[in-house]
Amino acid sequence: MIIYLLIKGFDAILFALISIIPVFETPAWIVTSLPDVLTRIASFNHYLPVFESVTVILFLIGFTLTYKLAKIILNVFHVDLNS
Repeated sequence: MIIYLLIKGFDAILFALISIIPVFETPAWIVTSLPDVLTRIASFNHYLPVFESVTVILFLIGFTLTYKLAKIILNVFHVDLNS
């Protein structure tokens, strides 16, 4: 029974490792399903503030990139923002 459970566990780990590798069907499925997914998300706009969420996420990404660029540029002039 212990050997059976070890083989079953090894099979589960092997399947998990193999399923991480993307195949051609994954990007193709995403491309074909993305319009339906976005339409379904937008249909819940009365319940979820989708536009506001996207705006906040884009602002946070832009702010983070601006901060990182400022750190790089100030590091050229030997100004360290980490201290």
